[in-house]
Amino acid sequence: MGALLEARGLVKYFAVKKGIRQMFQKGQQFVKAVDGVSFSLERAKVLVLAGESGSGKTTVARLVLRAEDPDEGSIIFDGEDITRYTGSQLKKFRTQVHMVYQDPYASLNPRMKIRDIVMEPLSIHDRTSSREQKEEKVLKALEEVRLPSDIAMRLPHMLSGGQRQRVALARALVMRPALIVADEPVSMLDVSVRGEILGLMHELRQKFGIAYIYITHDLSTARYVGDDLAVMNAGRIVEMGPIDRVLSSPAHPYTQALISAIPDPDSRLKSA
Repeated sequence: MGALLEARGLVKYFAVKKGIRQMFQKGQQFVKAVDGVSFSLERAKVLVLAGESGSGKTTVARLVLRAEDPDEGSIIFDGEDITRYTGSQLKKFRTQVHMVYQDPYASLNPRMKIRDIVMEPLSIHDRTSSREQKEEKVLKALEEVRLPSDIAMRLPHMLSGGQRQRVALARALVMRPALIVADEPVSMLDVSVRGEILGLMHELRQKFGIAYIYITHDLSTARYVGDDLAVMNAGRIVEMGPIDRVLSSPAHPYTQALISAIPDPDSRLKSA
């Protein structure tokens, strides 16, 4: 069985907005947000994509989701090159890949009830199920993320941050995707809630065979969720491998610097 996802030599340029000085320079300037990125992800595995802000990790996620088109390279999903997908092919692909965003409030329409938020992917992609069948799928998805059924009729502002992120997971889960891209999914949650969400993601992975790309700048959570770790800097993957090996024996100076920035709870206890 081949990999679920393969990225091969992905490159993405973005035009630099001109300031006063640049307006007098000839030609358009570009920045390589992603510069030759390659990796593979097996089914039901977790790849942690780590790096500081601006390293290119979110752009990689957008390329995988086909929210952006690569300037070079290809993306192989389930054995097919989806890089040039358009129309119905692209729409079908998007039933298999979903995103969970960093801010669980900003990613939910504040005017929509939770039922309709979770049902939205079904409304777009599921043309065969009746309204009643879709509502059943919504309630099932809410149950799978351990939310009570009465939440379905509430609005996002009535929920806690952890509950809203569970709603975001339910919305991603309702189409039974093969891959979920989670972009800093716990960074805006209380520390006490982070472990619950990460544990839930692990349970969903085991139950449904879901693979994850887990994007983070915080390596302190990486060991608990990932199988492999790819460290990005300036648009490139500078180090990649099994997560325990990379964290215990980092070879690249940038990886070493990221690991050295992880808070050590033991040292805080000793100094207290």
